Amino acid sequence: MKVNMEAFDFYKKRIDELKQELTLLYKRKKVIAWLRFIIFIAVCISMYFLWQTNVWIIVAAVIAGISFFLIAVSKDINNNNTISNLKTLAAINEDEIHYLHEEYRDKYSGEDLMPHNHAYAKDIDVLGDASLFQYINRCNAEQ
Repeated sequence: MKVNMEAFDFYKKRIDELKQELTLLYKRKKVIAWLRFIIFIAVCISMYFLWQTNVWIIVAAVIAGISFFLIAVSKDINNNNTISNLKTLAAINEDEIHYLHEEYRDKYSGEDLMPHNHAYAKDIDVLGDASLFQYINRCNAEQ
């Protein structure tokens, strides 16, 4: 089994880059979580100290706090989506490394697509285990 080292190096480098980006995004996720907590505590504290003041000041403080909190939630959702996308890209690159090492027998074989009455269908290994279909098929469905 000869592995194309140029392709292997490309996929390995890409996986390393994606993991570095994921590390930064997980750090950002922690910062956003702390920021959301601080905003919530700040709104609670401001409500405590502003309780005896004018109603409009309380309403303005609560609206500002909710606005900042929702902005932080929006940033967190975007960050989570980016993390999910980068994980998917890393998995695709890892799958390609497995294909380079001819480790693809756990993928969909297309055996149910094989014609039953064709004389050469089983002989030419187009469909089934360790087949051409299994090697070139990169289709996946979301679960």
